[in-house]
Amino acid sequence: MTTKIWINLIILCLLKAASSLSGPSEVKCAVGETVHISCKYHQFNRDKVKYWCRGYQWYYCTVIIRSDQPKHLTSDVQILDDKNLGLFTVSMKVATAEDSGWYWCAIERASRTLGFRLHLTVSEWLVSRLKAETTKKYDETSTSPTTSTHLETTSRSTPCMTQTTSLISATSNSTSVTLSLDQDDPVWKVWTVLRWMLFLFLCLFLVLFRIQCHR
Repeated sequence: MTTKIWINLIILCLLKAASSLSGPSEVKCAVGETVHISCKYHQFNRDKVKYWCRGYQWYYCTVIIRSDQPKHLTSDVQILDDKNLGLFTVSMKVATAEDSGWYWCAIERASRTLGFRLHLTVSEWLVSRLKAETTKKYDETSTSPTTSTHLETTSRSTPCMTQTTSLISATSNSTSVTLSLDQDDPVWKVWTVLRWMLFLFLCLFLVLFRIQCHR
């Protein structure tokens, strides 16, 4: 009985892992640079459609590009899906201040769409700041090999800055995964409570069912 219970729990954990999607929570870049944003997903979703959406609220965001559309339709914005690594990268060429705002990395699925929100800042003042910090980084590296900074190189000239967290993930700048609903939305809060209640009920049902079968 114990073995079967563990098998069921492992299956539930695998289903939970299949619902994971992570990436940066904030990216800052200088005007004129190419922004690269990578989103890590589970291999269960390797054949799903990935897309890049703009807007603060999930329900009202505008889809900019999808992985299943021809590349020539959006020459300034491209999406590259590396299915072997479980990573899709969105590239925005020659970023302008108007590109600043909230975006979503998302995966389209039959059951429910996965997505997480991030904020992009593209500014003129970042040009001089990023160059100064890049120079400082190289100076520190030449004097102390163990010194590291929070800069992530995204182009050959000036790098972009990415907010980092201490979470264990495939990318050093990953954040916790959010689902397709906004966490500030009342619907999200209700769903959060309900899904945990359903999870506990399912676990209890499986345990009672196994006990009943072995009587």
